[in-house]
Amino acid sequence: MPRYSGARWRDLNGYVESVTWDVREAINRFLRLATEKGFTKRNQIRTFLEQHEDRPKLLALLLERDSRNWKRYVERELAHADPGADEAPET
Repeated sequence: MPRYSGARWRDLNGYVESVTWDVREAINRFLRLATEKGFTKRNQIRTFLEQHEDRPKLLALLLERDSRNWKRYVERELAHADPGADEAPET
């Protein structure tokens, strides 16, 4: 494991703290949604999110903000949403 000291450690520690709070917020939102919708299983939330009307907007936003890192994920998600999208049309 690499060793960090001084300013580099403070920068890394700040990043870890930020990620920690993002994870806590995501878990809180997950639980709040489950409670509001009466979901008792994880796949209920996944199905709800996969079918949400704002999903295409979110995927487009990911590409707009950082296509280099999100392109493969978004393409895979779009192919999953429309399995015939990558296939050539029959003649």
